Amino acid sequence: MPKKVIIFFSETIDSPIFKNLILRLSEESLEIKFVFIGTETEPLFKYTWNLRQDALFLGGSAKKKIGPHLFRLLNLVIKTKPSKILAFGQTATVFSFLSSMAMPTISRIYFRGHTSMNKVEKFWRGRIYDLFSNKFSHLIIVANENTRKYLTTDEKVPRRKVQIIPFGFELDSFSKASEYEVAQFKISQNIDSSKFLIGIVSRNSVVKGLDYSLTAVSKFLSKNRDSTLLLAGVGDIRNTPIERITNSINPAQIKIISRTSEIETLFKSLDVFIHTPINPVVESYGLVYVEAFAAGVASIVTLSGIASEIALDGLNCHVVDYESEQQIFSAIEKMYGDSELRESLGANAKVTVSRLTIDAMCDGYVNMLNSDVQ
Repeated sequence: MPKKVIIFFSETIDSPIFKNLILRLSEESLEIKFVFIGTETEPLFKYTWNLRQDALFLGGSAKKKIGPHLFRLLNLVIKTKPSKILAFGQTATVFSFLSSMAMPTISRIYFRGHTSMNKVEKFWRGRIYDLFSNKFSHLIIVANENTRKYLTTDEKVPRRKVQIIPFGFELDSFSKASEYEVAQFKISQNIDSSKFLIGIVSRNSVVKGLDYSLTAVSKFLSKNRDSTLLLAGVGDIRNTPIERITNSINPAQIKIISRTSEIETLFKSLDVFIHTPINPVVESYGLVYVEAFAAGVASIVTLSGIASEIALDGLNCHVVDYESEQQIFSAIEKMYGDSELRESLGANAKVTVSRLTIDAMCDGYVNMLNSDVQ
């Protein structure tokens, strides 16, 4: 008889990772119900519904509908009698755990997508969530060793309770961007194709080390007028320390993109990529590391998140110390003057992340859901 499972989603976007996981699970012999909580999950719900899967959408603000949502989910859990519940997202974890707490036969599992964020950025509600979810879960899924190490050392979670299932990526998509598409992307962003292009893709947060990377890039650009900085994903930088640094750069040498849907083409357009978070754990995972490696871009990085497991200094990237503007500057200069080095680092980087496939990730979740949780 197939195992019964309820999978909950919240705070999740319509990403290839989740779409591929749902598609794979829909093909398995498991008896699965999908629950989507919050307006932002609606695209993923529609995708699941179109696969003719048993899916429930609870829209609107979860905070304003705590009572009705919990009542509905409690009835769902009682009626379904699942052997496992799996939650992606903090709201999903709280609702799924509370609705199943009275049923001791259910194994409660959640995906942990952050490390120290709730402590570093002082989210007190987040700290309560971490304590609650760690205490009442039977199994915690993480995407890399960095997050497991943080949970077991800093939050004292028993190691046996934490399982790694690496993220999987559509790696081919980062190689498919043609020279024509790259050229069109640069034209659309008013970037001179003859320029040496440095890229930083990051949200505007002190933990991302932008103070150091941008200061180093600014210094480099002032000495090399044939170079340009592409700064993407930072959002609104008005009245922030980052604005002061970017204002010091010649406007002809910097292009700022708040958001882009052409992430694969963006990475393929770069000569060098820089990502230098300020310590080992501020990045729980760090998708941009994998995206840059998959695109074959020569990268300058610090060891945070997944970089601690994939970055090999001098082989597939250039590793610098935390908060070291000078080392970042020196690394840019080195790569600027050596195209063969850039090509070698990029090629090796692609090989390094080739194991992080969608199939491997889906196999991990299928095996976990079919197994017995201790």
